[in-house]
Amino acid sequence: MNKIQVAIVEDEVLQSEKLEKLLCKYALEKGVGFGVKSFADGEKLFENGIKNFDLLFLDIELSPKDSLISGADKKENGMKIAEKIRAEGLDTPIVFVTNLAQYAVDGYSVGALDFILKPVAYESLKIKMDRIIDKLFSLKDKTITLKTGTSIRSIVVADIKFIEVSGHRTTVHVKEENFDTYVPLSVIEREINDKKFVRCNVCYLVNLAFVTKVDGNVISVGDDEIIISRSKKREFVTALNKFLGGSL
Repeated sequence: MNKIQVAIVEDEVLQSEKLEKLLCKYALEKGVGFGVKSFADGEKLFENGIKNFDLLFLDIELSPKDSLISGADKKENGMKIAEKIRAEGLDTPIVFVTNLAQYAVDGYSVGALDFILKPVAYESLKIKMDRIIDKLFSLKDKTITLKTGTSIRSIVVADIKFIEVSGHRTTVHVKEENFDTYVPLSVIEREINDKKFVRCNVCYLVNLAFVTKVDGNVISVGDDEIIISRSKKREFVTALNKFLGGSL
């Protein structure tokens, strides 16, 4: 991976500058290349282009003046920006920055990668960043190669939302398109070899990074709804909780 492009959305200048300095300290200590840009609100972030960033630090309690979240309750402002990002089909990793841990729990509904409590302390940030960097590197550059019809496709693992099998046909759902292959799901699962890909039933392998909701025996992966089988539910929910908690 080249230099990691990081965006900070924080309306308090001192807080933004502090986080930027701590990230630079981490980069120097770990030998990781960072490019950091700070924005006072979500509107400026979107004007700059979300796709230009590999990682986003988002303050949950932004000022209500942000036009993207006009009228929202203060503690929900950052959440509204995150919801807009996900509504546009973007899977940019989000780390919430907040004064209260109880608000961070809501971040999991938009697939937040992690959360950091204010005031941000370097030792705490370092532990979080070690996990975050591992996650970014583990999937960012990994690819698998599959035969699809008469062609051979190289697929970025991080772009795979889920894989399903029907009869002898396996369908791979990625961010931009879906395509079919006759490679068995079990073979693809072994090739991916990543704990973030979990079976929710015998026919579906799901990338936990794209799960947006669990409601009873149904999980949402973007606009798709998939049934969790009774035999797989405990294993799937446990893996999802570990992923959201940063330990997977």
